[in-house]
Amino acid sequence: DVYKRQVHVLPFYGAPYGEGVYQVDLSEDQYRRLTDFIAATFTKHADGRGQMLPDVTHGYGDIFYHARPRFSLFYSCNAWTGDALREAGIPVGIWTPFAQSLEWALAH
Repeated sequence: DVYKRQVHVLPFYGAPYGEGVYQVDLSEDQYRRLTDFIAATFTKHADGRGQMLPDVTHGYGDIFYHARPRFSLFYSCNAWTGDALREAGIPVGIWTPFAQSLEWALAH
């Protein structure tokens, strides 16, 4: 069950580009709302640090953290991304269970 309550953090080595990659321009307020949403996802220690899952990795410098809400068939990473974008004021569908549902909104 712990693996259904996690945030997967990957290293970032520059802006990705190509098909299926969309630039989203955010105001300072939208950016703050987006980062606040992401930060609220992490389950934190009493001192405010995220709770890392030790020894869990795909081997690419990635890290997993305890998080909420619980991942499920009905609340996938795409649904979480949709919630984050909506919180920032970016128009996407009401429910975004698949990557395609996000792409349809971002491509227009």
